[in-house]
Amino acid sequence: MNSRSTHTSYGFTSMGWPEASLAELASLAREFNLDFIEVRALQGTIELPDYFASNPLEENPPSIHPPVRMVATNLGLAEATDEDIAHFLRFVDVAILLRAPYVRVFGGYHWGNPLSPSQWEQAVRTVKHCRAEIGKKSAPCEILLETHTAFSSSAMCLKLNEMLDEPLHLLWDSHHTWRTAGETPAESWQRIGHLVRHMHVSDSQLRTAPKTGYDCVLPGAGDYPFEELRKLLDEVCYPYGVSLEWERIWHPELPDVRIALKEFQRLLVGDRAAINGKL
Repeated sequence: MNSRSTHTSYGFTSMGWPEASLAELASLAREFNLDFIEVRALQGTIELPDYFASNPLEENPPSIHPPVRMVATNLGLAEATDEDIAHFLRFVDVAILLRAPYVRVFGGYHWGNPLSPSQWEQAVRTVKHCRAEIGKKSAPCEILLETHTAFSSSAMCLKLNEMLDEPLHLLWDSHHTWRTAGETPAESWQRIGHLVRHMHVSDSQLRTAPKTGYDCVLPGAGDYPFEELRKLLDEVCYPYGVSLEWERIWHPELPDVRIALKEFQRLLVGDRAAINGKL
């Protein structure tokens, strides 16, 4: 593919280079002509509130180019304690600081184990509580639920949405809905596309990894149907962000993030130089 249309924005998560500073991540994104960065770790830590307390930004508001599109947290909606929620709200402050429009949460618990009625109720309470607290901060950011853990399937995400007064938009981890829940990209999109506001893409091969049963591999080197996804994004004129999820933070044996970004570019992003003047 030589180019791609301009309706989709592309970036990567800092999990691929967890030792980097914000400036280094932005520089890498510019090197690959990408549209955004997604912050999960900075300079070796995932405790972003503590990091920024010790490393205050020189500018407020900061001029980050390309911008931060999402700040990722570990909050699990169905298992959250008051302490967990208080910790999450410190990440909301980070999102406000970085002017990020989205804050990622998980549903919690484990795939394949049905949630009890009390766990569903806890998920609903957590969403409502977090939204109320974000509202008090007048924060221009929104919670996104990732299709992960017990919520790796479209059905689980839809069920939670049915229990809420207003939609809970999604970070569609297209690898998890495919590898874990057995949905094709087209099936997932048909079911939850109206809720998706951000995407993660990655690849894997079925092997003997001790926990997951698969190994992370470079984009295009595994089993994930990238061609199907690319066609889908073009057909639906997908207008949101697509982020390369390269998990060197958990798998330091993986190749350098630049190698993964080159494959990401080849498979989905295309020749940005050809259209850069239109962005």
